[in-house]
Amino acid sequence: MGNPALNLPPALDAFVDDQVRSGAYADREALIVEAVDLLRERIAADAADDEAKLARLNAKLETAIDRLDRGEGIAVTDLNAHFDEIMAEVRRR
Repeated sequence: MGNPALNLPPALDAFVDDQVRSGAYADREALIVEAVDLLRERIAADAADDEAKLARLNAKLETAIDRLDRGEGIAVTDLNAHFDEIMAEVRRR
């Protein structure tokens, strides 16, 4: 029943056949078209989520840069010592 142009793993092939046989889809092509449409929608939604995350990150970076420009930052001359201080603070909490 499988389409020789579309080689699915046996478990997926059986799933497609079961869906068609159950009447959920008119044929294999209808199921595959819907699956591809759903995948396309998911990829578009993921891209929109990524854009929103990037916008939030850029806003946070802008805020941080503004604070640095106002002199609200701290000078770190010894990065290892600074991280040790941070870790000590975390352990105290």
